[in-house]
Formats: sequence, structure tokens, C-alpha cells
Amino acid sequence: MLELSKKPCKILNINPRVEMHGDEKVPALDVKIGGVMLEQHELNALLGEPHAWAQLFNERSGKMTEPAFRCFGPIPVEREFEDCTVTMYLGLKLEMIELGTTKIKKLKIVRRWAG
Repeated sequence: MLELSKKPCKILNINPRVEMHGDEKVPALDVKIGGVMLEQHELNALLGEPHAWAQLFNERSGKMTEPAFRCFGPIPVEREFEDCTVTMYLGLKLEMIELGTTKIKKLKIVRRWAG
């Protein structure tokens, strides 16, 4: 099971729509977010690879972690996560919103570093 800790992000786009489930029209919502900084164990779990972080990043004592391969752009994640529970905290008062059964897809890993 993949579980991400509570962390800030940016909501980039919200697209309300209707999708068909057989003959029934069901409301749906696409929420595009960005700027989620993953911890080492979260990246490993997301990619389903226990050594993903070590393969993608160089860690040096006393320095910031930097990508092992600076020439690569965003890495698309081919897998989808179905039947997810998503809890978002919005606004200055951090009001909690729980989304119903959710599918998470079209993920991209973007490496950010100083320099």
C-alpha cells in the first residue's frame, strides 16, 4: 500500500466532467496537482522499486541530494493506482476534504535541485 504523508502541493487545474458507467452518467473530477516533494521511502513505494532513490540520486555527506543523471527530464510513471483514498487539506484553516473512490494516474517524477 502506498501512503504519502501530509505535505504541501499546488493545485494546477480542476476539471469537473461527467463520465458514463454503463448507461448511467456519473459526476467525475480531474484534479491536477504539482510540487509534491517525496521522501525517499515514498518514491521507492510509488515506483515499486526498493532502490529507486539510490539509483536516481547521489547523496554526499554534508551536501544536498542531487540527481545522478542531470540530462533526463520528467519520468512518466506507467502504473495507475485504483480504489485510492485521497484526503486534501485546503485553505488557511486547512479544511479537510475526502474524495470518494479515486484513481491516481498520469504521474510524472520531476527531479528538482539547486544549481
